[in-house]
Amino acid sequence: MSILDSDKGPSGTATLTQMVTSVAISTVLNTSHSIVLATAGAGGITITLPTAVGISGRQYIVVKVDAAAGGVTIEADGTETIDGSLTYLLANQWQYAAFYSDGANWIIGANN
Repeated sequence: MSILDSDKGPSGTATLTQMVTSVAISTVLNTSHSIVLATAGAGGITITLPTAVGISGRQYIVVKVDAAAGGVTIEADGTETIDGSLTYLLANQWQYAAFYSDGANWIIGANN
């Protein structure tokens, strides 16, 4: 685990600090995660988002960093959805998606 370190910007205002975590096994995200670098291997892994309820505006970014055949499946908590679906798949190396809580479900704010 590492931190994208930041200092005060040129105007003297604080800048954002986000945790960068590397994972190679299925993982349930929590408040200690922010940017997740996922290695799926041949069999794939699952990244589970926490409940979107009560954390409106919370963001997670997941990046598939390996070229192996396995995908990174991101799943919502329980019956919550990600842009209307229960799961979202990252199948290719360097594919990413940014997930944002709207207070009830997850929306994808950016992806490639």
